[in-house]
Amino acid sequence: MLLFVLLTIAVLSIGAIALSTRSLNAIDTTRAELAAAEERALLDAATARAIRALQYREDPLELPKTSRAQPASWQFGSSTVSIFLEREGEKFDVNASDLGVLPRFAANLALSGKSRQTVVDAITRARADHVIISDLGALLPDCERLGNGASRLARSMTIATRQRMPAGLDGAATPDQPSISEPQPSPTTTSPLLTIVTEHGGQELRTLVNVLARAPHVEIIQSTMTASTNDEVCDEGISD
Repeated sequence: MLLFVLLTIAVLSIGAIALSTRSLNAIDTTRAELAAAEERALLDAATARAIRALQYREDPLELPKTSRAQPASWQFGSSTVSIFLEREGEKFDVNASDLGVLPRFAANLALSGKSRQTVVDAITRARADHVIISDLGALLPDCERLGNGASRLARSMTIATRQRMPAGLDGAATPDQPSISEPQPSPTTTSPLLTIVTEHGGQELRTLVNVLARAPHVEIIQSTMTASTNDEVCDEGISD
């Protein structure tokens, strides 16, 4: 009888330990999810602030003057978010730009040599097959996708095609998109397409927007959240 009681206690103890461990893991997961949600909400708020800044020429953030090297700082509660613009018209359009200049852009990519060649081959193959590239991350090897490769790639390349940015490469106009010679709501760039980048806590939210010239209106096209830290996950490493 005593042996049976001891076995019962042992089984119950093991079950309690397992349940406690599972509960602790669930709590850790919930905390991580809550932290991620809070981080995304903060970056979304910063993006909304940036959109407002694009709508007013005299906005104190002065976003047109920003860059990755010199971002604007936006205070929200106890958090400070970095905000800056990337001009899509200055990047290599993987769907439309001249392939002759691709090696020059690829040479400046902050990726491993093998990854740069993978990107070049993927773009060249897609052009030959007349396939529209809709995701820059799909151009990368798996090792780069696990880190911040897509973010690094987006600093020099864009998926914005002539259909999405009629004034970006050749200045052509469409009925609902004025030519680049018409006044812009703010002196941002000759192309109406911009990427708003907000950074905080090692996370980066990239939001591609279309700045319409006939009104202070900003159309959101695509948002992507990635890590902005230097995650060296490829065998060759990632160059800065």
